[in-house]
Amino acid sequence: MKPVNSTGFLRSANMLVLGAAGTALFLLPYLHEIYYGPLRSALGQTNVQIGSLSSVYGAASLVGYLPGGWLADRCAPRTLIPFGLIGTGLGGCIFASFPPYPIALLLYAFWG
Repeated sequence: MKPVNSTGFLRSANMLVLGAAGTALFLLPYLHEIYYGPLRSALGQTNVQIGSLSSVYGAASLVGYLPGGWLADRCAPRTLIPFGLIGTGLGGCIFASFPPYPIALLLYAFWG
């Protein structure tokens, strides 16, 4: 019998966790595209307001791309990934309370 290679198992488990974390990071800002009708009625927003959430997310992502790359070059991924996950999770908890439109705009800017 071959001994169990625990290093291979740990690497596979790490990849699964990182994949799930990446999905969680990028899914929240796009919930309104997947569940457009139910989310729009639950938040009580118009089509223009839902569209402006995407615009704010895109603009914030564009502005944050350069400093984000600079930060990623100077900090270890083991430091940045937990901060990104915790921040996105806290934003998701706030979004789950169906916030008013100005708060939703701030959340989408934060996620960007």
